[in-house]
Amino acid sequence: MNGPIKLLRHPLHPMLVVFPLGLLSGGVIFDLVARFTNNPDFYMVSYWMIAAGLIGGLLAAVVGLIDWLGIRAETRAKS
Repeated sequence: MNGPIKLLRHPLHPMLVVFPLGLLSGGVIFDLVARFTNNPDFYMVSYWMIAAGLIGGLLAAVVGLIDWLGIRAETRAKS
């Protein structure tokens, strides 16, 4: 994929997708750790990881949409 948004000549969208995945799954893990250890500090960590994951997901979605809109209509990739 050769999208219009790049960072150091590499497409940006694939780089952004991994952060929300890691943050959201980490939030679930910290929720479970908080549940089993009865430590409320882990709930706060989980809250902020989920918040950062949602913001990162929105950012990745915007960049992905811009990349998708940049694909020519007559190509197989667009269909």
